[in-house]
Parts: sequence; C-alpha cells; structure tokens
Amino acid sequence: MSTGRRTVTVTRSGGFAGMRAEHTVDLETVDTQQAEAWRRLLADDVLRLSPRVERPRPDGYVYRLVCEADDLDVTLPEHKLPAEHRALLDQTLRLR
Repeated sequence: MSTGRRTVTVTRSGGFAGMRAEHTVDLETVDTQQAEAWRRLLADDVLRLSPRVERPRPDGYVYRLVCEADDLDVTLPEHKLPAEHRALLDQTLRLR
C-alpha cells in the first residue's frame, strides 16, 4: 500500500552469519546530502539494467531495494553495487 510519500525500503540479508536487516527511509525528510545520494542511486542504471534477482557470492550480502513511487523492486548482490551506493545502503541500515 502506497503512503503517498517517496520512501525506500532497504533490506540486507546473507553474509557469513545470515543476518537480516531492514529499514525504510523517507526521502522527503532526509538531509540534502543524503537526498542527493539517494537520487544518484535511484537513477543509476545498475538498478534498472540488472536482473530482478541475481545470484550472490558465497557469504556475501544481498540488498533488496523497494521504492513504490519509482516502480522499483530489485535485489542485487553486494558485488554488483558501486562502493558509493553500498555505503549509502549500509548507513541507512545503521539508522534502524
């Protein structure tokens, strides 16, 4: 169900311990620097051109991003994400 706000839900799973973390960020309430980082990530072709689900490496993390406002629901292994984007996702998950 859409709330009318532009939000992104980030889920990270896998890794050596198989832990799962999830956090939803409201793009209308983050600071300017973070908002710009999210704009770059959501516009990056790595999200649009990757298969919807891709096989991870052993003991690697897998990230799922869902943004209903952008019709985005993609799952990517960490090795497919540029370091800048991975850092943003990890920072977002530390906010939970």
